[in-house]
Amino acid sequence: MRIDGACHCGAVSFSAEVDPGRAMVCHCTDCQVLSGAPYRAVVAAPYDSLVVRGATKSYVKVAQSGNRRAQVFCPECGTPLWATAPENPTSVVVRLGCVSQRAQFEPAAQIWQHSALPWVGTLASIPGSPEQQAFLPAAATPATARPSPRPVARREVRIVRLDASHVAAYRTLMLEAYVQAADAFTSTAEERAAAPMAWWLDRIASRTGQSEAFGAFADDSLIGSVALEYPTKPKTRHRALLLGMYLRPAARGAGVGRALLEAAIGGARARPGIGSLGLTVTEGNHAAIALYRSAGFVAWGTEPRAILTPSGHRGKVHMALDLARPPGAA
Repeated sequence: MRIDGACHCGAVSFSAEVDPGRAMVCHCTDCQVLSGAPYRAVVAAPYDSLVVRGATKSYVKVAQSGNRRAQVFCPECGTPLWATAPENPTSVVVRLGCVSQRAQFEPAAQIWQHSALPWVGTLASIPGSPEQQAFLPAAATPATARPSPRPVARREVRIVRLDASHVAAYRTLMLEAYVQAADAFTSTAEERAAAPMAWWLDRIASRTGQSEAFGAFADDSLIGSVALEYPTKPKTRHRALLLGMYLRPAARGAGVGRALLEAAIGGARARPGIGSLGLTVTEGNHAAIALYRSAGFVAWGTEPRAILTPSGHRGKVHMALDLARPPGAA
């Protein structure tokens, strides 16, 4: 796709060839400071496809990776334009804000989510206006007084087995989970954001039958999910693994988590040859442990210092459910 763009004052204009599927959002602190915004939307382009009209200026920063990156901008109005390697560049990362076709791009990934501002995920619920007009929230009203998302009632939720049509929604939900409940997972948001869409599809609906997932929907919005993995090795294929359990805060406390868990247990019971269902939960997550125990899971051990979190090392509690026992058996 050929794009064109310009700085705010028009002194610099450019065009380049890009792959729309490579658009992404970066939440790193450098992008926040250099853009003056909570995050930056970008798309990569081959350096030799870039055609520039007008003089630019650059500032070279050292990224957290240790790489040097030239931040190119207009010397007149200061509009950020793109970033590239200061020597022997092969690609440029164009700032979507100055691209004429920016409305045609939908980010395919988010990176550096551990430094994302905490309110970014709630933008849709914040009061707004189509233009500036006279819309201003009451100055005396603190941000915390904004109405929170309406709690979800169990009767409003449907539980379904996920398929290929749900993969984009599942990816979005889980990338949120890796940020909002980071201590619950051994993977990071950055690792998962870099995974190709084929990986996400394999997680929820493996063509080889090695995994499946269930989702909780309120209206058409995916608000929770849980996945199952089935080993293929002869000595372990009698055991299934429950993983990736996440429920958005507004849906908690209404029985939705229990309904998701029961759907996953039912899926494992329906699988021929599966005799037990295992899981791990981060030590100290009392609500999750209580939920699993209420469904019949038994804790059989704790692995100390299993994961490293921002608050230090945390243990992982190993739990198992004997699927050979009838549901509800003592």
